[in-house]
Amino acid sequence: MTQSIKFRYVRELNFVVMGKLDCRAVVMGHIQRGGTPVFFDRVLASKPGLFAVEKLIGGCDNAMAGEINNQCVLTPIEDAVYKKKTVDPFMLKVAEILAI
Repeated sequence: MTQSIKFRYVRELNFVVMGKLDCRAVVMGHIQRGGTPVFFDRVLASKPGLFAVEKLIGGCDNAMAGEINNQCVLTPIEDAVYKKKTVDPFMLKVAEILAI
């Protein structure tokens, strides 16, 4: 049986473990693109979010949850902060065109 983890529980857990931090639920995809969230936005935000919560409950810390090749993965926080990653020049050009 899978137990559903509700946002309220995560917010309360955050308050107990981390102190008085503000915690809000957002759907990231539509915020970045603008407009109303769609199913893909909810999956995009929920999949690594649930993965992160499960790993936290399992005792993992000092890691960032993300997705690589459609698979949820953990990246050590040091790598997430300090490793440099190159930007694809073509994607940069696309971003510049779309930003007009």
